[in-house]
Amino acid sequence: MSQEKMVEIQNLYVNFYTQSGVVKAIDGVNLILYKGETFGLVGETGCGKSVTANSVMKLIPQPPGKIERGRIFFMPPGGTEEEMQRIQEQMNELRSKPDLPKDDTQLKKLEKEMAEQRAVADITARWNVLWKQPASPERDAKISELDRELYAILNKYDLIPRTKKYMQKIRGKYISMIFQEPMAALNPVFTAGFQISEVLLLHERRELAMSALKSVEEEKKYLKTHKLAKKIKDVKGENKCSICSSAVQDEMERCPNCDNYFKAIPLKPLKTMSLSYTAAKLKRVKKNPYSFINKRLAGRRIKLESMERAERMLRLVRIPDPQKVVNSYPHELSGGMQQRVMIAIALACKPQMLIADEPTTALDVTIQAQILKLMRELQEETGTSILMITHNLGVVAEICDRVGVMYAGVIAEVGPTGPVFKEPLHPYTQGLMNSIPKVNIDLPRLETIEGNVPNLIKPPGGCRFHPRCPYAMDICRKEKPPMMEIRPNHLAACHLYTGVTF
Repeated sequence: MSQEKMVEIQNLYVNFYTQSGVVKAIDGVNLILYKGETFGLVGETGCGKSVTANSVMKLIPQPPGKIERGRIFFMPPGGTEEEMQRIQEQMNELRSKPDLPKDDTQLKKLEKEMAEQRAVADITARWNVLWKQPASPERDAKISELDRELYAILNKYDLIPRTKKYMQKIRGKYISMIFQEPMAALNPVFTAGFQISEVLLLHERRELAMSALKSVEEEKKYLKTHKLAKKIKDVKGENKCSICSSAVQDEMERCPNCDNYFKAIPLKPLKTMSLSYTAAKLKRVKKNPYSFINKRLAGRRIKLESMERAERMLRLVRIPDPQKVVNSYPHELSGGMQQRVMIAIALACKPQMLIADEPTTALDVTIQAQILKLMRELQEETGTSILMITHNLGVVAEICDRVGVMYAGVIAEVGPTGPVFKEPLHPYTQGLMNSIPKVNIDLPRLETIEGNVPNLIKPPGGCRFHPRCPYAMDICRKEKPPMMEIRPNHLAACHLYTGVTF
């Protein structure tokens, strides 16, 4: 698993202002999702899993919701050797090209990115040295200064202060989301192909124009180099090509031997001129695809190209007969196929991050297995990071590299899936694991976590789990426990481990 950060959430607080009072839905969440990993976020209903995901997408309805404070960094520079080596390889590849222009914008962008990575690495190294020194006002002042330097670099990667227009460019292109109920998320009055192509037309118009231009140029070349053939019947009544005399079938449009068209193209010079005019329009769209005028140029060709890509996406998500499904409406599809269409929409632009909010809840067990296998295969092909939100611990155990356990708007425990399931640290995680029936143990009754989920309008003070915790102490009622690394890469927020090392 890569150590490059995809998303880093720091001290996130989200409230909802209702008539009954202020719902403190998210209370200081800290979370990191790395590139190429699958991170599982589990917890009871109403604990804040979906609110956390919607905060990353900035889809919190305002009002009544409001992100009070916090930072959500998307693809921030981490200053790791892995990141700098990757950028250096890209720079070397560009510089090795003989036709590289002096003012190459891509090379300048990589050089700027490399400078940011080195600055972050330098600040992190100095911060680590200072943190090991004995506590003193001078040390704390230097650490605060380094924090300000670091945030000055990272500020432009923070999604929270970004505008709605900027987030529209991010959603679907770099961060996509699969919602829990596909029939509620899909538009019932548009076909599956239209809804997939809509994302492509919004984010990849330039790529569509380039692909359409390539097909137009190939068609022009074909018209110039190939003759128009005819099907001639011989003595035996069989069809033959008028140019090479090869035997052909009635349904064939081209000769299998000389590749010439049997279909007559009237006014061939006019057809060539029309293709040249279309190519000129596509070149304009390629240069500036999102201008008001260029959006309407060669629209038919670009839409045809987008529908072809939509069909390829349906084939990629293993939908049978994609030629038919691309023209089908959501109500004509089964639940599993609707979910696959949603996955196709989410992955159409090959996003860097995929948020899957209960993607298998409404499906039967066999379809669940197919969807999970599909997501794993697509992740291997595209390298997408996945944030899997689910209640199903079996799903987490099967596909997730790391898992985070949420309770009442806070993160209780984070760690690799194996250690968290084998030796959970937080009492809430222990309760969840003990409530799972075990094949090798005969119990008269399953263990349960006593009590109810707290009302987040008036949440309990200190640790929010203490009213239901069997190990609650006085400090649990007074102070909120900090997130501590108890084992390597295994963190828990619990006063039981204060000052304890394993």
